[in-house]
Amino acid sequence: MIRLFTDGACKSNGKRGAQGSYAYYFPENPEWSGAFRIPETEAQTNNRGELLAIHAGVHKALEMTDASQTELHIFTDSTYSRDCLTKWIPGWLKTQWKTAAGKDVTHRDLIEETAMLLTKFKRHQISYVRAHTGGQDDLSKNNDIVDKMAVHVLIPEEVKVISTTDSLFPGMDFKMMGPPIDQDVITKWCLENLDKLDPKHLETALFMAFQKTVHKMGYHVESQLINKKKVARLTSKTNIVEGTTIIKKE
Repeated sequence: MIRLFTDGACKSNGKRGAQGSYAYYFPENPEWSGAFRIPETEAQTNNRGELLAIHAGVHKALEMTDASQTELHIFTDSTYSRDCLTKWIPGWLKTQWKTAAGKDVTHRDLIEETAMLLTKFKRHQISYVRAHTGGQDDLSKNNDIVDKMAVHVLIPEEVKVISTTDSLFPGMDFKMMGPPIDQDVITKWCLENLDKLDPKHLETALFMAFQKTVHKMGYHVESQLINKKKVARLTSKTNIVEGTTIIKKE
């Protein structure tokens, strides 16, 4: 089961000069995640961002998995997006993509293509999740993460300006306009100062290194979610367990 959290954001939604963005987040595979501006040639609205997030996230899941063997569960805080892709699309197909008022369906391009892409998966589900709950449950925390990703595209965090004489990290002469530092020196410093590195990025990088090491040894690390906890299983690349012989006594 692959879980995908999506969100859209828009500054000055519905007004002239609006700017929109979208983001998608895979909790079990954060390195697949992304956040982007809505292209300037497209409508800068919150609904467009919500649908773009699902569309882009589904594309990424197709790229990174064998869709025919994958179950995809999408979580969105947009009832509009959920209903577009589940409740309303059967009726639009019958009416040639016309609304009850006889107008063209807005965002047909995204809705139609996303619906087609979803058919490639073994199974898929789209669920609504409440936004901005402030809760510590798994759904609330992941929705908050993807919300911040989308907002950050529009309102980046303030950049800290440091002096060219200030070293960025203690114990390593790494500073603006300073001399280049050998990568081996940086790696050694990181190993000796794990507590100074971003824990989330460190966790992801270490697990990726572990996966690649196991893969090089001829095996595969399969990530799973059991009781809302991330776990890993060791499997062979061919799914054939070697070195075991069973003799049945007649």
